[in-house]
Amino acid sequence: MVLAAVSLYIFIDRREAADLRAFLTAGSCTVDTESDPTAGPGANHVASPSFQVNPPAGGNHLASAARAGVFAAAAAPADGLLVHSLEHGYIVIWHEPGLASEQMSQLTEFEAANDGDVLVVERAGMRTPVVATAWNQRLLCGQVEKAPLDRFFDEYVGKGPEKVARG
Repeated sequence: MVLAAVSLYIFIDRREAADLRAFLTAGSCTVDTESDPTAGPGANHVASPSFQVNPPAGGNHLASAARAGVFAAAAAPADGLLVHSLEHGYIVIWHEPGLASEQMSQLTEFEAANDGDVLVVERAGMRTPVVATAWNQRLLCGQVEKAPLDRFFDEYVGKGPEKVARG
């Protein structure tokens, strides 16, 4: 009986993960779980973090976190602060410079609708125009797509390994 219950749980969990992936990737988006390694939960605050994954979705980071908001490249918090925000359960949406004004408006509206839980950050040098990140999760999109961003947010907001009040 226990084996049947465990098997059913695993089946449902895999089915839900497949459904989520299918929804997120129905348009121009792909997903991955690329992130830099950490020294372990509670032991990953370092003075000078560096990141191999662009944009980062985890890894050793600074001891302080960035607050929610919309940031142009010149005012963008350091990656180490942004990754600490991910650890707290925030969602960071990175976008390339020169994003079309209509798409930028969509990101600004997304941040406002989810005030206190989202950071929108301009970042040069990404291979993909728009990337949403949560702790160890990335949604890479060729353009701003509201439905996948909403679902990504709903799935991962507040699910970082360090539980703190956001906002």
